[in-house]
Amino acid sequence: MILSENHKLNWYGHFNTITGYGVVNLEYPQAITRQGWDVTCGWERYDEGFVEWQYLTPEEKAFIKKPFVKAPIGIIKSLPTEFVFNQSDFRIGYTMVENTIMNKHWVDCCNQMNMIFVPSEFLVRIFKDSGVTVPVKSVRQGIATNKFPFFDRSEQQREKFVFGTVGFMDDRKNWKDLITAFISEFDPIEPVELWIKNTNNQWGYVSNDDERIKIIKTRYGTDEMNKLYQLMDCFVFPSHAEGSGLPPREAMATGLPVILTNWSGLTEIANPEWSYLLTPIAIDHPDYRKEEQPGFQARIEVRELMYWMRYVYEKKTEGLEKGKLASDFIHLEYSWDKCTILLLDHLKDL
Repeated sequence: MILSENHKLNWYGHFNTITGYGVVNLEYPQAITRQGWDVTCGWERYDEGFVEWQYLTPEEKAFIKKPFVKAPIGIIKSLPTEFVFNQSDFRIGYTMVENTIMNKHWVDCCNQMNMIFVPSEFLVRIFKDSGVTVPVKSVRQGIATNKFPFFDRSEQQREKFVFGTVGFMDDRKNWKDLITAFISEFDPIEPVELWIKNTNNQWGYVSNDDERIKIIKTRYGTDEMNKLYQLMDCFVFPSHAEGSGLPPREAMATGLPVILTNWSGLTEIANPEWSYLLTPIAIDHPDYRKEEQPGFQARIEVRELMYWMRYVYEKKTEGLEKGKLASDFIHLEYSWDKCTILLLDHLKDL
């Protein structure tokens, strides 16, 4: 049965503008629709009474409100424990882990699907090694390149050099090493700052009275995030592990030089031609969600992070040149339309 000839698809998942899963679930259905497919929301369906509704665009609201019609193919982008909500005939689970192994329950959930999508080639091996026996395909997660255009920073005159990072600040994001590196490397009299845009409401970091470190807790929309990236001079992402890594891709799209860990899903954008790489010294950092994620993550050397932060600070022209190369790469390879063409290529023979 050639399922793809119907050009009908159900997309299931949590839809929001603040989490990586949520953004993917909003962007991919729209991009697939632009390719001529009839896509309807299978789950999670909500309306004006849900707090997230106010942050959605008219197109996103229209997609969620569109009447559900069961399609031959269903893709659910969520945790494996929620794959049961995919009620289509050919069921695809789209998920990730951020370490070296999946727990057995998640493996069992994946093996109940007809196919699994993961956001990086790194995870194809992890899923297979963990015991997933159904086909596992690498399907990129894009970014809204039209919302994060290249920004020319070459003519800017600033009083302070701003290092920045963005994300859900938990142990995996490795904010502790970032703060340690910043405080250790830069003297208080140097004109530098570190901005941390955090979306974790339970983050317990308390400032050590270093006024150079600024914590941004306010929820930002896409336009505000784009402006935030424009105010930064270097994006730093020393994460222990990522399934994909949305923030550094957005930062790169705007032309920011990026320092990032060369491991897991980040390896797909970690190229010394357009980024500064942190080489793991060991894959032995335990996942803080030990029962849910029993594997290990990368450990970096703080002194290497200090070195690269100093390097980018002192070689601003080189950083701008790398940032332009990074922007060109992201806009070419990670637009939602480009990623969608690659996704649909996995469906053509079904």
